[in-house]
Amino acid sequence: YYDALTNILAPTLIADGLDDDLDPPENVLIIAKQIPFAWTAYFSGSGHAFLSQEYKHFAELVHLFIESDKSK
Repeated sequence: YYDALTNILAPTLIADGLDDDLDPPENVLIIAKQIPFAWTAYFSGSGHAFLSQEYKHFAELVHLFIESDKSK
């Protein structure tokens, strides 16, 4: 599906924990380079479970991401 990522036209947020051993943080950049205007975010001190480890910061980021798209 890697080549199909260029077809994604919807606003896209890609996030990962910097200490993720299951899905290396480098993958975020590899994917983001394929999706036009994708946002990337890393959570320091977090691993694969950054959604639950950093849930407040992640929720704030999602809110900012959604609000930024509304302004267009």
